[in-house]
Amino acid sequence: MILLNQHTILQNLKYCKSTLPVEIICLNEVDSTNNFLKTYSNKKNKIRSIVCCAETQTLGRGRHNRIWASPYGVNIYMSIRCQINCAANKLGPVSLITALACLQAFKKLKIKLPIKIKWPNDLLYHDKKLGGILIEIIETSKKSTTIIIGIGLNINHTPSLSNDYKPITSLYEQTGKFYDRNVLISSLINEVMTATLEYHHRSTNFHEDWNQADYLKGKFIKFINGPHVITGTADGINTDGELIIKTIAGE
Repeated sequence: MILLNQHTILQNLKYCKSTLPVEIICLNEVDSTNNFLKTYSNKKNKIRSIVCCAETQTLGRGRHNRIWASPYGVNIYMSIRCQINCAANKLGPVSLITALACLQAFKKLKIKLPIKIKWPNDLLYHDKKLGGILIEIIETSKKSTTIIIGIGLNINHTPSLSNDYKPITSLYEQTGKFYDRNVLISSLINEVMTATLEYHHRSTNFHEDWNQADYLKGKFIKFINGPHVITGTADGINTDGELIIKTIAGE
């Protein structure tokens, strides 16, 4: 088992040719990496972007406060705290852009699996969950917003380990290879931070990239929003990253 190492992650960031100023924190155990970054202060070095990763989380969670099981030393549990130069109401696509950046990180490391993204934040491989993303807004103004991007990925997870979300899978289960998480984390930091910090300048092929990875495209779905239920066919996303549903009535 290769444990997380701050120096190794920073060295691999250099191999990625990253020039992003970032502070790396590696923890043995934490309640959740998102929670840690909410209260962490780095006033001494004044680096705006901070990454926290841990061997295990005791209170890891996903959307709707679902528990995210975090077996020790096998997967990636990480959060990135950064400042984006726009107001909070413009952050709709960030979760989607983060997910696409994760796929780009895999691609650059020659992990060639047809991974799909289930709107708004799940990474799936053949209907099995490979990972998830959780975005939290910490501070906001008219010109900038501080967010925390939580990323959980099943890397060296074996079938004997369980999670609350079933069925699940991992890179190891699908490729038969064990991965150095330090290398993966470096690539993820580089791709995710580059994509999110510059997302308001995102390329015109954003929708093209999404369409290629869209798990829900063409599927019949039921969308529940409080007392309202909408059924129809998933038809991609709009420019704000919102899901488009084409109803039976043609709306």
